[in-house]
Amino acid sequence: MKQTDSLSGLSTAAWGRRGVADSGLLMWIIALAVLTIIFAFLAYTRYADAQVTWEGDEDDPHRRPNNSLVAVRGEISNLKNDIRNHERRIDLQREYIHRLDLELSGLGAYWSQQPQHGGWLLGDYDGADELTAWQLTRTKIAARAERLARWNEAWQRDDTQRLDELDALVREFQNDQQRVLTDAADLQARFEQDRESLMLQLDRYAAERREVESQHNLDFSSRAIERLRLDQEIRELLDLRLDWLEDLEPDATVVRVDLDGRYLIINRGSADGIKPGLKFEVFTYDRGSYVVKGLVEVVELGTHIATCRILEEEDRRHKPLHPGDMVANPVFNAEKPKVFHLAGEFS
Repeated sequence: MKQTDSLSGLSTAAWGRRGVADSGLLMWIIALAVLTIIFAFLAYTRYADAQVTWEGDEDDPHRRPNNSLVAVRGEISNLKNDIRNHERRIDLQREYIHRLDLELSGLGAYWSQQPQHGGWLLGDYDGADELTAWQLTRTKIAARAERLARWNEAWQRDDTQRLDELDALVREFQNDQQRVLTDAADLQARFEQDRESLMLQLDRYAAERREVESQHNLDFSSRAIERLRLDQEIRELLDLRLDWLEDLEPDATVVRVDLDGRYLIINRGSADGIKPGLKFEVFTYDRGSYVVKGLVEVVELGTHIATCRILEEEDRRHKPLHPGDMVANPVFNAEKPKVFHLAGEFS
């Protein structure tokens, strides 16, 4: 009996300790479950708050959809796109202004008929006639750098003020562009007027030139015909053979005869009054006797020499022409002027 009672006491104590252990474990499980629920609630609350902040909430006056992060990011992206578009437009307008400046330079140089410095086209450098091209370029680069610095400073401020300043710069640029276009139109109009006036003057000068050339050609033709007639008369007079003159006084000396026997050179030229077409008799003296050897005609003149074509030879084998022979013409004298007397009736 005692042994049975002792076993019963041990079993009751074991069950008591087991109950205490089970109740402690249950409390831990309940605590973990509560913490899990609280953490899940907090996580959901933060998620919902982040979702409202991201997308906006119509019921919350501080977080409406137009103030959400999505809207702000979209607005920032739009502003960046606008800024890039404005930059591209500004770059295009710069290129256009540069092209206009080149065209205006050409028009201005044509209109003024003299080189001009760049400032007079832009209108920003009054009285700067002494500016050279590189000085003007340096000034323009400095002005653009200053403008870029202002843009950079404006972009670093808040969006509203930045866009206002950008709009002001765009308006300023448009005003400058309009002024340049107006000046270009004025210069183009003046250029057209000057060109029309110059074309009229050119046509008038061309008509006057044609009239003068026509008159000159007519006068030249008349004088050429008259000269040919007079030359022919002179040749006829110079060809006269004075048969009653047996001997002639030498007018020049032969200095050279070509090997083919077609030409010779005498020591008289244009300075001595020799003319093309003048004919000379070639002669020499043989033991004091006057010996005729041939007839030549002047074909080419120098200052002190003349080339003559051999027209006749008396005897090429026994009396050939050679240097030292003399030439003469009965009516030519290099020492005194020629005087012609014409007699008879002329019609």
